[in-house]
Amino acid sequence: MVKSGQSIKVIQQEEIAFFLAEEGIVLLVNFDKQRFVIDYTLDQLEEKLDFKKFFRANRQLIVNIHAVARAEPYFKGRLLLQTEPAAPGDQVISSNKASAFKKLLTPRGNFYDSIPAFYCILKPVSLNKSKKTF
Repeated sequence: MVKSGQSIKVIQQEEIAFFLAEEGIVLLVNFDKQRFVIDYTLDQLEEKLDFKKFFRANRQLIVNIHAVARAEPYFKGRLLLQTEPAAPGDQVISSNKASAFKKLLTPRGNFYDSIPAFYCILKPVSLNKSKKTF
């Protein structure tokens, strides 16, 4: 629940893109790019949120994995994170957390294990039905 003017609004976890700590306050940003001030620290939120859907990227950001638009290699094993909607500034995942982040995005821990089995076993096959003898 968040305050919106004089009223209180209920926001479901699925609607939350990320939480951002900025200048001593914590903001909830939803997928509609609306921003709400909330009365929790990121540490408190980290304990309350579904760890399979949200990831503590750094000291300023907890991101919903469905808001991740791109993660690309950055210096020294870190990842540069881009979200949709866009989180302000460069959001970098440390090299210590990069492995856990990759595992979260591929639940079985290996990219190839997360691909359905039939994609992994397909082999090129000739569509020519006539038999050729050599």
